[in-house]
Amino acid sequence: MSIIEQTRKFVKESFKGHPLDQEHAELTFAWIKKMKPNAGEALKLAGLLHDIERAIYGDWKKGSTSKQAVIKHQSLSAKEAEKFLRTISAKDTIVSKVRRLIKTHEQGGSDEADTLCNADCLALMEGKATKWAEKCETAEDVIETRKKLIYIYNRITTNELKEVADKWYKEALAILKQNK
Repeated sequence: MSIIEQTRKFVKESFKGHPLDQEHAELTFAWIKKMKPNAGEALKLAGLLHDIERAIYGDWKKGSTSKQAVIKHQSLSAKEAEKFLRTISAKDTIVSKVRRLIKTHEQGGSDEADTLCNADCLALMEGKATKWAEKCETAEDVIETRKKLIYIYNRITTNELKEVADKWYKEALAILKQNK
């Protein structure tokens, strides 16, 4: 079994009972392949593993946009990704690169980190935005969800990719407007 297949299996098992998170990892992986068909193994692995701490710890405020929460999320995900990759004897160069990419997946900063950030954002918009909006029960939920959607949309690094996200973003905002 390839390292990618082993990682997909690990992510699926880790998020057992959380189908949206499983789907998000797979959508991120798919967006990476679509945006960068020649993506290397480390970038693909980072796409699958970038949120893995949520499956393991699950105790931080999911989707929080506070700088402290984002740093914690990235660091814990990088740590857990490294632990997993070491259990399957991944090469040190791959482990190091995956860790580095995951530690910057919320903000990007290099070509590959931007690809991961954009893939994460597009996967969130495609797979979760309208579902989050539909779940809002209170005015506070609406405010928090709108804040989260704006944060994610603004993380997208190119206008071209923002245009791709627009349909999901606008649909989710319209649902929130109805829930006021």
